Amino acid sequence: MEKESRQFIVVSIGFFFLFIIDRITKWWAFHALSEEGPLNFLSVFRLELYMNEGIIFSIPLYQPLTYIVTVAIISAVAFFLFGAFKKRNMNLVISLSLIAVGSFSNFLDRIYHGAIIDFVNLRFLPVFNLADCLIIVGAIMLIFKTSSLRKKNYEKVH
Repeated sequence: MEKESRQFIVVSIGFFFLFIIDRITKWWAFHALSEEGPLNFLSVFRLELYMNEGIIFSIPLYQPLTYIVTVAIISAVAFFLFGAFKKRNMNLVISLSLIAVGSFSNFLDRIYHGAIIDFVNLRFLPVFNLADCLIIVGAIMLIFKTSSLRKKNYEKVH
């Protein structure tokens, strides 16, 4: 098996485990924190159940529209992810996979619970979950990747 194929398999397994960890932590938060209440750690960190009916960072959005936006994002990411796999662009695969895994997991919450299960409260940020972190990290990686590509293309032209 060639090196690139092994890398893609390892990356795929890694993303599967991130998805499972996100689902397990949300299951735990939904069951444990709804019964026991919030858990405080020092004065800056708290685990508390928050059912987010909005989109990322609890931004409010008309409920039916959240489904449409989420499906559109997942579809677009899947389309570009397929192209990145075909081109064997590992950086793009990783960034898009992070966004896809996080978006899909949050979408499952919305289907099963009518809202996204958020539970990490750092007090200075909106309450969030692991899937949100995956989406943000993937988006940041994507921004850096596309800006570096633009810079390379600009340097080629000039």
